[in-house]
Amino acid sequence: MPIARRRGRLGGASSGCFELPINGLDLSLIPFQGDLTTDGGGDGVFTTTTGSAPHRQFVIEWRAHYFQSANTANFEVILPEDSTTLSVIYGQTADNGSGETSGIQASDSGPFTQFSCGEATLTSGLRVNYVPTGCPGG
Repeated sequence: MPIARRRGRLGGASSGCFELPINGLDLSLIPFQGDLTTDGGGDGVFTTTTGSAPHRQFVIEWRAHYFQSANTANFEVILPEDSTTLSVIYGQTADNGSGETSGIQASDSGPFTQFSCGEATLTSGLRVNYVPTGCPGG
């Protein structure tokens, strides 16, 4: 389950739609919760920084395969230096998110914004912007 978490952690694995908030993920951006692997040719989690200060963007891109499948998933998260808006841009995914969850949550109990859960809405070219409000604790 690719997830971006505060404190720099990424990772986990699961499959199926999980309604937000997901217990155990705490403060998390969940671009594409699915059982993916990055051990195939051309697969991986890639990062780059674009732009120049104070307008840089840190981009994390997943190029992956569904576990025990030849089907692929491609998406990226954009974290801007000069904005609180977090963006996810979807490339080709085998099921357009029909078996995954996407969203953002502030804690294990919420608040949260769930963009999708088990719906084929994560189509190629789609950009989803999350604009967190308030200041996270800790």
